[in-house]
Amino acid sequence: MRAFVGVLLVVALASVAPAPLARAEAPLPPEYRYREPQYAIGARVRGIWVTTAMLSSFLATSTSTQNVSLGLEFIYRKLRYDVVTSLDFSFTQPDDGNYLSSGHDPAVDSHYVQFRNLSFLSADVSIIGHTWITNWFEIRYGGGVGLGVVLGDVLLTNNSDQCTLANAGDIRLCHPLGVDLTAPDREAQLKATEQPPGTQQSGDTAQTPHRHVSADKPPVVPVVNLLVGFNFRLQRHLTAQLEVGFRDAIFFGLGAHYWF
Repeated sequence: MRAFVGVLLVVALASVAPAPLARAEAPLPPEYRYREPQYAIGARVRGIWVTTAMLSSFLATSTSTQNVSLGLEFIYRKLRYDVVTSLDFSFTQPDDGNYLSSGHDPAVDSHYVQFRNLSFLSADVSIIGHTWITNWFEIRYGGGVGLGVVLGDVLLTNNSDQCTLANAGDIRLCHPLGVDLTAPDREAQLKATEQPPGTQQSGDTAQTPHRHVSADKPPVVPVVNLLVGFNFRLQRHLTAQLEVGFRDAIFFGLGAHYWF
């Protein structure tokens, strides 16, 4: 009888005893604190560089490019990566100078090259991974591909047969016959070598230079985009970014995005 009463007492106490305190939930990781998926529109500005060393594998002599590009971006955010579609306009105006393809005879195939309003309009789609380090600081990394069109003109004038591999990059020693590329009026001298429109066109050679618009400029160029960067969340709907990478040229850039 005493045992039975003891069991009843234990059951009664258990029924009225307070439930154990629930374990406090661990804070959510940063990538879960914002609505997924998200969308963003943004703009960017980049400094771009193409060095002669980058061109040396297929050009024995060339000039470098230091310019700027402007871009617009649309982002579709997934949990661990972004799908970024971008439209980019690059001012790609290399310095005028002598160009010689690797393996070609400088006495025959060296050209003085001038660039007129050369630019590059392109679009690409990239997969950019993102890792939040804190609630406001994120690392970005990834790449993608695209296509672009080359705008503007490239003017060629054949240099004389006095050009050698040793002097092909020196416009004082390697230049079109009868043209002084160091003179203030060099543009007038080069213009004088052009053949009048409507006349029978003869070739542009080392012995008879005739400046002309190059037909070898490609109409479409593939885009390869690789980047690593940092993203800073300024507030719920606004981020700023800092990035470096390669998009058919070395670049360093800044940008901002509005998230919705």
